[in-house]
Amino acid sequence: MLDAGSGGETLATDQLAGGEHVQIIKLSLGALDTSVLATPGAGNVDTGTLRVTLADDDKAVVALQLIDDAIFVDDTATHATGTTKLMGVGAVATPTDTAVAANDIGMLAMSLDRRLLVDADITASVALDVSAAALVVSITDTSFAVGDGNALGEGVLIQGDDGTDRKNINVDATTGDVQVDVTNTVTVDGSGVTQPVSGTVTANLSATDNAVLDTIDAVLDLINAKLVTGTVIGDVNLGATDCEP
Repeated sequence: MLDAGSGGETLATDQLAGGEHVQIIKLSLGALDTSVLATPGAGNVDTGTLRVTLADDDKAVVALQLIDDAIFVDDTATHATGTTKLMGVGAVATPTDTAVAANDIGMLAMSLDRRLLVDADITASVALDVSAAALVVSITDTSFAVGDGNALGEGVLIQGDDGTDRKNINVDATTGDVQVDVTNTVTVDGSGVTQPVSGTVTANLSATDNAVLDTIDAVLDLINAKLVTGTVIGDVNLGATDCEP
């Protein structure tokens, strides 16, 4: 009982397990005549809500501090191995929704082997180093305009009509001669212009041509033999007189 001077008032208490009574004190921003007890529940940060300051070692505060460690102002911090905290960036593997609209927030895309999918625009000011891996370039144009003093490459790869028999064509740096390394038939159409050929040339003739050359060679051998022995072969015409052996 509490004596207010003109009567008594009953205090609300909570009885403990040992029989002691603990006075209940109301903490509220509402009207004084309400009697709603403070009960545990979900937090609320709305206007008019009683705020409580948490201690620095509270688990929730510590967790928030750890998250804050990964937040940096651009170009104001230096990474330290084993100390600096960073947040990982996730990506969607081969997403089926491949496009987003303007100003939409979207996820990064990656391949099934975890490679980030990007579109690269190579400009003249950026050097592209592909020395460590093979580079496949899709070429659909039938011709390329090359300025004076420029070169397409160290060697130009020419592909056969059947998609095989690829050969490199190089130009000699001193003479400017075209150098072609081939093992099959080479056809040169000079359109009536004499084409100089240096070195040894081996010609494969047909069986008929070989037979004619063999006959000519045999006759020449016979003539040479007769000339050596002084024997006259056949008729010899001296003016209007016929001389026979």
